[in-house]
Amino acid sequence: MVPKTLISFLFLLVLPGTALAVSDAYQSLSMDLVVKAEDDISAARNAEANERLDLALVADPGNARAFVLKGQVQHLLGDTSEGLRLVSIGLQIDPIMREGLVLQTRLASELGNLIVAEAALERFRQICKTNCSEADQLGALVETARGADDGDTPSDSASATIDGE
Repeated sequence: MVPKTLISFLFLLVLPGTALAVSDAYQSLSMDLVVKAEDDISAARNAEANERLDLALVADPGNARAFVLKGQVQHLLGDTSEGLRLVSIGLQIDPIMREGLVLQTRLASELGNLIVAEAALERFRQICKTNCSEADQLGALVETARGADDGDTPSDSASATIDGE
């Protein structure tokens, strides 16, 4: 198995130059692999989905949906930080992908990364113009994360010690 860092490095090398140069056949192959990975995710076969998504990204490094789904799978496999990183790459490719913005908001909130969560929520609200209860749910999630973050502030005695140094 290839280490995650090597795969990430290869994606960074390949992405800028080949995202536009991928043939229709490779794009089609990549999308087919994404569809199969979605089936794997639905069946809780996350390791299999992860492998399919690796192949989908090799076939088409500009497949935003593959990055977002791979981020979801990484989260499901227990690596939320990596999941957020991959979703963010997908959103660099397709900045208004609704599913990506929802997932980015959720993962960033879970990690306590309020800046990313709030930015993703704002972009989501911009594309969701009418009857958007999901934006309200995400807003509540960000507020909950903000409350948890406020609870993690150091006590006054700890602050005094730090300030006194």
